[in-house]
Amino acid sequence: MNESSIKPSQQGQLDSLCGVYSVVNVVAFLYKDRPHFKRRALMNALLKAYADWGPLEDMVTGGLDTWEMDMLLNLVMERGYFHQKYPITISKPFLKDRNLNVQEVLIRIRRYIGRNSSKTVRVVLIGTTIHWSVIHAVDAQFVYFFDSTGDQQARLSSFTLKHTNGKRVLHKESIYYIQRAKESEL
Repeated sequence: MNESSIKPSQQGQLDSLCGVYSVVNVVAFLYKDRPHFKRRALMNALLKAYADWGPLEDMVTGGLDTWEMDMLLNLVMERGYFHQKYPITISKPFLKDRNLNVQEVLIRIRRYIGRNSSKTVRVVLIGTTIHWSVIHAVDAQFVYFFDSTGDQQARLSSFTLKHTNGKRVLHKESIYYIQRAKESEL
């Protein structure tokens, strides 16, 4: 067999850990001024928290549903060591909204992220039908990612709130506004 005809497996092809990676990437982005942030330690804490609750194999092969992401964020990022060392505030702004359209969602995400300053750093964690990712910027045409797959951007027109082939389906319960907490909020 010719070695050039076989390709190695890539991370993400055999596992569904994008949800865990996205939480690590949220903290890495929000605390980019702290170069000693231990990504592996946070990854291990998230995996352990899930394993304490249920079979780790389920997450590795099936990914995280929104309620599981809620649980991990609560257990690991809203209490304990990582909450003390890397505090963040989390909200789900679209949860109670009715009759949303995708343009309104993207405009509100753009406004939220657009309020970033040297004192306040914000990102949006999104869960689509098939992937969890971190949005760090939005402009008139694109959404910009800090993503475990290496995806860096997507056209605004590639998003939808309804199941449509070839589109990134956003779920209002899987959109998290996250910002670095101010020291006075602790």
